[in-house]
Amino acid sequence: MTSYVDFIKDYLHPEIENLAAKYATWWTFKANSLLKSYLEKHEVTFNTYFLPNELITAVFDVIQNNFMTLEGNNSLIIPDPNLQKCFPVWMILKKDIPLLCLEHVDIAPPSVSVPLQNEHIANDFYVASPTEILYMDRTSQFWLHPVLNSLINQNKQIAYSWNELKFMLFDFCTTNSEHFTRVNENIICINTDSEFSHLFRFKYFHLDQIEDLLKETSCFLGRTNTLQKLWRRKNFDVMSENDINYCCNFVDDIINNSHNLSGKFYFSSVNL
Repeated sequence: MTSYVDFIKDYLHPEIENLAAKYATWWTFKANSLLKSYLEKHEVTFNTYFLPNELITAVFDVIQNNFMTLEGNNSLIIPDPNLQKCFPVWMILKKDIPLLCLEHVDIAPPSVSVPLQNEHIANDFYVASPTEILYMDRTSQFWLHPVLNSLINQNKQIAYSWNELKFMLFDFCTTNSEHFTRVNENIICINTDSEFSHLFRFKYFHLDQIEDLLKETSCFLGRTNTLQKLWRRKNFDVMSENDINYCCNFVDDIINNSHNLSGKFYFSSVNL
């Protein structure tokens, strides 16, 4: 359960918080905004509602492209006559641009900003699966490359737990002299006439690399464990049962799918 908690606390929650802050505030131009007209003349247009940073960045780009910064001090801006109509000062400190832009916009109400925030969070959201949870989960099942499965286990199974794979490959590498030669306590040599020599693009490997080798020659198939099953004592004081069920499914969906352990390909060679 600790791995779930760490993932939510260290990765999932911060990502949602960052996106929520990024898309919290939306602006729209005031009617007859001189700044809107000025930017349109420079071929810069906006949606009805836009992020503050989109406007600020566009203004900076126009200033930069039209050489309005003071030579030797690009933190000071000398606006051209038309920009001076928008910002009625003869010289502008760069950091004051966001404040000056506020005079030309209205802040979108929650009825507008919240749906936009949710839409953009959904579009941008991505957190990589903490794959150690999948490897540690006893219910996780993995497919093994056919060459390995055939030689090591004569295709007796098509799916294995991660611990089964580790034990099976370790035992095979350290006991089978037809395919491997044990150079010393830790180093294994792949025999030249072994079928493994065509699959592996290396001649030697360390026994500590067994897991690395398996990660290159296996695919994750799925698991039956879920956060719902592991979280036995749920408290409904803060969240409803439906909300908790939704959150559990949301977390499990990320863990089960946001990774590259289930590649649908047949790899013909393996590097470490």
